Amino acid sequence: MERTAPDLQLVPEMTKDVHVPASDSGCCRIALMAVVAISTVVFTLGILLALLSAQGVHVEHTAQLRGIHFSSSLQRETSDYYRLLTPALQALFVSSFHKTELESSCAGCTVLRYRDGNSSVFVHFRLHFLLRALQPLNLDQEEDILQKGIQARLQGHGLSLAAYGTIVSVELTGRCDSPVIEKDLKSGRCPGNAFSCDNSQCVSKENPECDNRVDCSDGSDEAQCDCGWQPAWKSAGRIVGGVEAAPGEFPW
Repeated sequence: MERTAPDLQLVPEMTKDVHVPASDSGCCRIALMAVVAISTVVFTLGILLALLSAQGVHVEHTAQLRGIHFSSSLQRETSDYYRLLTPALQALFVSSFHKTELESSCAGCTVLRYRDGNSSVFVHFRLHFLLRALQPLNLDQEEDILQKGIQARLQGHGLSLAAYGTIVSVELTGRCDSPVIEKDLKSGRCPGNAFSCDNSQCVSKENPECDNRVDCSDGSDEAQCDCGWQPAWKSAGRIVGGVEAAPGEFPW
């Protein structure tokens, strides 16, 4: 029997709602939190590495040594005078930072050359510091600590050099205007302790800088070697005074 119209019932169409399972929503939140956490860790590690990473900084000084006399043998690294004086000065300069804020930063000292001071000796030397990347070096503070430390160690007894005499005073007389970053001295292209010239030439000679001998073909090992020297000290034995004296020079 065929159904009539009243017998037909209209069934409302069910609305199909799409719901995101709770488990999927939780996974999204967990993934987002993981990304944020990883980013935070990476950022923090970057800051820590920047704080802990160290860079070499070099500061050059000149000093006048009173109580000993200059000899041409100080121009030869193999001479007895050079071998006695150089390590004694290096130890003196480095130990001057003992029990100061720069004690842990001062890594060593290199004597570059000696010059005649007419009854005294002038020494040009380089101090090596190992500083954190975000730790600047105050040059005025460094020089003040160095001078006071030297005076404290020489006070009352000086520095005996056997037959060559006794250093009774060491006075800082000059300093380069700005420190030199280690990467500016050695490019890293040369093996071992070889010196890297500006033109990429490698010189195997130990400490070729400022020894009055051109070892690099471009002369870069002798560049800026007068940094920290007064004009009169550039000419050994020169008598200075009167109308011919240059600014900053004293008669002797």
